[in-house]
Amino acid sequence: MINIQRLHELFIADPNAGCLICRKEFGRRKVGEIIKSSTRKNSYRLLLVDNKCISLHRALWLMCKGGIDNDLVVDHINGDSRDNRINNLRLCTKFENAANRRIHINNKSGLKGVYFDKTGSISKPWRAQIQFNGKKIRLGRHLTAEDAHKAYLKASEEIHGRFCRPD
Repeated sequence: MINIQRLHELFIADPNAGCLICRKEFGRRKVGEIIKSSTRKNSYRLLLVDNKCISLHRALWLMCKGGIDNDLVVDHINGDSRDNRINNLRLCTKFENAANRRIHINNKSGLKGVYFDKTGSISKPWRAQIQFNGKKIRLGRHLTAEDAHKAYLKASEEIHGRFCRPD
C-alpha cells in the first residue's frame, strides 16, 4: 500500500484537470512537470512510487478523497480511462466495476448482452444474457437483436442500478 503522505510529498493533485504536478524531482520527472493520463485508449497511467506501482486515477483518489478499503476499486463513471477528473471517479466493488464496462471488443451483435445463436430456434435466434456475481443469467430468446437488448437493459437496470451501462 502506498502511503498517502508520501504522495503529497511528491505531487500536487489537480482534481479538476485529473492530473498530478511534481512537487519535487521524481525519477526522471522535473519539479512542476504535469503527469496526465495515458494517451492510449483504455490504458491506465501507472506510477512507480518507492518501488510500488499505482495507477494515476487511484493516486488522485487517495490524495483528494483519502483511503480506499482493500475490497474496493476506483471506477471511471463515464468509462473513459483517460478522464481522471475527480468528479468522474467513484469507489465501487469489482463486480460493480465490471457492470460499468463498455461493450466487449469481441461482441459481434454490436449490442451489450446480445448474441446470435445459430444453433437454437430459427424463429427467435437472438439471445440475451447478463452476468451477476460471476454467473451468467439467460434472459431468453428474441426475434430481433433490439428486443434482446431491451431485455438486457431491463435486467441491467434492476441488477446493476447506477452501474448499468447500455453500451
